[in-house]
Amino acid sequence: MDAFDNAVADNNKKESVVALFLGIIDTLDHYENFSEEPEYWNQLLEEEIVFQSELLTQLQSKVQLNTSIYEDRYKMVEFPDLEA
Repeated sequence: MDAFDNAVADNNKKESVVALFLGIIDTLDHYENFSEEPEYWNQLLEEEIVFQSELLTQLQSKVQLNTSIYEDRYKMVEFPDLEA
């Protein structure tokens, strides 16, 4: 939940961005370790690490990011344990 809190926090603070990124990695890692499809989650985790690296490069160059970037990225991924 901390990652989601940081997702809506003041993202001008690098601590919020770092916490968000770590929270996403932790969530994907959890699913990789405890799901019946670890290969699927491992692939998403590997893609996420590359994606975050690219985002950090963009942030360093002061590019304005689309605020729905993660919503768009994961809208088709089901997180069964997180659904209400």
